[in-house]
Amino acid sequence: MAKSTGRIGLGPSCVAALALFLVSASVLPAQPLASARMTDARSTGTDSSSLELAPFPLPADVLNPNTRQNTPYLKIAARAGFNWAAYSNDRYLDNTALDVGQTSGEQDVYSHVSGFGFGGGGELEYPVNTGFSVVGSIEFVRAEFGREGTVRQEFESADGNAGVGLAQHEWSASISYLKFGAAAKLAFPSFYLLAGLTADRVLTSRITRTRAFDDPTHTFPGTGLSSIDEDAPMVDPSGLHFAIRTGFGLVYPIAEGLSFSPELTLDFGTGAINKSPESDLDIYSVSAVLRYELR
Repeated sequence: MAKSTGRIGLGPSCVAALALFLVSASVLPAQPLASARMTDARSTGTDSSSLELAPFPLPADVLNPNTRQNTPYLKIAARAGFNWAAYSNDRYLDNTALDVGQTSGEQDVYSHVSGFGFGGGGELEYPVNTGFSVVGSIEFVRAEFGREGTVRQEFESADGNAGVGLAQHEWSASISYLKFGAAAKLAFPSFYLLAGLTADRVLTSRITRTRAFDDPTHTFPGTGLSSIDEDAPMVDPSGLHFAIRTGFGLVYPIAEGLSFSPELTLDFGTGAINKSPESDLDIYSVSAVLRYELR
């Protein structure tokens, strides 16, 4: 006689019955909601065949077009703000008039610099659907950057001897652009995202620099001067400077059809700003945008 182990076994029929029970339990709670919707549809005269249970909401589903808020109207906007320009070029001294000869320390002074500027303009926005628009813009942008520091460089003394001494270098550059932009805009209820391209047409440029030896008896070779001031346009600026634009903005309604947006855009340069092939310029802009819908 077989000895009992005290364990209850589940055969295939029991497993099937248990699965059927669980499925039935999961479906039954939804029936009152469906019945309530059908009753409401009959009371309002709505076709109940078009009503369905709403899917479970996903808080992270920000790409759902139903969560976006883009009106079908053409929009115009005025914008103004300030920017931070970041310039870098490891070959800057070898490709422009700022070459200072046999020196050391010049990379720290000339290769990576930054500064603040300003800009403003307008844009036109064409809506494609509830969440997507195409934006064209035109802006005036002034970028400024510069730096100062100590450089060791060759000098001539009063007795005609040559050597290497310390000199203080201070320089700055400014470039004014007419910036044309085209971007895709993805709109959400309270913010939007931007991605596109810009082409910057140079209007004016200027470079100023002061060099002075710490020892006033030292002079720059061939000049007889211990201090030199320079002021000239940038050497061979590129006609167009291209950049990739990304950014985002927040939306604050002011009145019907009128809204205000603080906006951050990043323009990453993809072309040289002058004849040096490594003269990169990135512009980070914070703008106030006033947008109006043409209804």
